[in-house]
Amino acid sequence: MTGLGRRSILVTAVVCAVGASLLLSATYNRVYQAEATLLLRDDLEPRDEAVLLGSESVRSSVAQFLGVDELPPRATIEPREGTQLIRIVVRSGDARTAAIVANAYADTYIDLRGTGPDTSDYDAALADLRASITGTTEAIAAINEQGELSADNELLRQLYADQLDALEQQLADLLADPTSLGEVDLVAAATYDTKATVPGSPERPQMLRAALLAAAAGLVIGLLAMFIGTRSDDTLRRPDDLAAIRRKIPIIGRIPHDPALRRRPALHRRRLDDTSLTAVHAMRDEVLFLGLDRTLRVIQVCGAARDAGATTIATELALALSEYSSVVLVDLDLRSPEIHRMVGVDDSIGMVDNLDAESIDMTLHPVQERLAVITAGKPPVQPLGLLSRMRLDAMMGELRDRFDVVVLDTPDLGTYGDSTMIARLADAVILVTRRGHTSTAAVRSACRELERVKAEILGFVVNDL
Repeated sequence: MTGLGRRSILVTAVVCAVGASLLLSATYNRVYQAEATLLLRDDLEPRDEAVLLGSESVRSSVAQFLGVDELPPRATIEPREGTQLIRIVVRSGDARTAAIVANAYADTYIDLRGTGPDTSDYDAALADLRASITGTTEAIAAINEQGELSADNELLRQLYADQLDALEQQLADLLADPTSLGEVDLVAAATYDTKATVPGSPERPQMLRAALLAAAAGLVIGLLAMFIGTRSDDTLRRPDDLAAIRRKIPIIGRIPHDPALRRRPALHRRRLDDTSLTAVHAMRDEVLFLGLDRTLRVIQVCGAARDAGATTIATELALALSEYSSVVLVDLDLRSPEIHRMVGVDDSIGMVDNLDAESIDMTLHPVQERLAVITAGKPPVQPLGLLSRMRLDAMMGELRDRFDVVVLDTPDLGTYGDSTMIARLADAVILVTRRGHTSTAAVRSACRELERVKAEILGFVVNDL
């Protein structure tokens, strides 16, 4: 599995999870939440008032307040610990309704509880009197601790004692009659701390939160799928994988990923500083080195599986070899010919015609000083039948006599028997693979096919590094 394939799985899993989450969220009924907060009078107990606010009698009164026959949505009443605040929370399918009903609960409670005395001045007066009594009592105790008192201290203690009697009397009178301070103000049982406003977004479904959770779940699923896919994936991930298949077969070419190799005719893209060109020259040098101790006049190039890039390798190898020798590049892929496109020549006549007794001179296209091309021609109905004719053997013999090297571009292995039939005429076969695409099973099968017909595998070429 290639890096691009792994990223595709990951992105697909995340996008699908988020999409499904948003789709499901869109089918749910939206619920809006509005909240009002009341500040209770100090003499009221918030927990008791919360029970009253949540009662059915208050709910019925809210319906009357709103002038509707149906009971309004229930409110959630929550006193805040350590404060005189009470939260009134209302949920509804309509945002405006939620805010109106929350405020209606608050207004109804305020009306029902009415008003009560403002005891703030009374409580302050009680606190002041008690503080004065405590201070006077402590002053008398300090004098008594001195033991035998002088006449002045005795007089001072008497004054404090009289003052203490007067303060205690005031406290008793105030406790007996709170109105002795004067007229007491009446205040509401509760006032608004905050009024409910129309919510701008629903409380649920929370689409953003759902999307984020779905994205996280999709990421986990994607990573799991990547892990499983990588463990079960048998595609070539590095050239060294080929050594585990056939240790004795060398890797003679390591071609980097270069879209230009397939996009433009080979004759129009020669660049001395091209990394791909450098890799092709290295492959050519390997072929020349291996030819020092064997005859390499006819070299077959085929893919271990579909889309390995064998035609590109055959074309580039022929171009590179033509720098030193006379070379003919022959397109023997009669099913899906591509050489004419790679080198930019006419394909109206070619090997199909040669196999049908046409002269080689009629199909030979000189494209450079030491390079000629024979295209496949128009694809026949029965390619295998044409390739099985003795005429092919005679043609190979003629091409050996006229050129130093014959490079044959043949169909990929594993689909048809064309390449194994042609292999009997070649001195050696170059097996082309593609990183992240060709499976190790396909390479093993290709090697077995070639070994079955006793073809010599010169080496592997790895594309798209």
